[in-house]
Amino acid sequence: PPLGRVCVTTQKAEEGSRGGDEESLREELQRLRATVIALRREEADAREKLMQSEAESYQKDKLLQEMLASAKGGKGVPGEALDQLREDLQLVLHVKGQSFQTRQQLDEKDNKLVTIQQELKATQAHGLEEEVASAKAQAKAMAEEWQKMAQDGGSAAVFMSLRQEAAAL
Repeated sequence: PPLGRVCVTTQKAEEGSRGGDEESLREELQRLRATVIALRREEADAREKLMQSEAESYQKDKLLQEMLASAKGGKGVPGEALDQLREDLQLVLHVKGQSFQTRQQLDEKDNKLVTIQQELKATQAHGLEEEVASAKAQAKAMAEEWQKMAQDGGSAAVFMSLRQEAAAL
């Protein structure tokens, strides 16, 4: 009996240290989750600002294009310079259009990635549930086997009495 108490005391001490580690890990997990949420908000805000800036820039570019289309060369301003400005502006608008399309493709791929990650999480959770159910079934079978051995009067009876004593502590 004293041996059983020593083992139980040692076991409780180990569980206590694991409990502290577990608690600190849980706190760290909460902190990391809060950080992730804050970073996702920042990302969403940055994307929104970027989209607004792009829309505003596009509007200003269109206005500039209209102004250049109606501009007439004056004294000291050769017509070739205005033509060159118009061409350069067309090139800028073309590049911005390509950038916008590329960003849309990136957003679509990001959305697809998020969908796949969510599916993986669901699949992993389902797999874990199956593993837990299997482990429970194994534990139940082992408990029944121990119970049967205890009834037969084997060495399991000593173990069961120590286990009951430990549970009482």
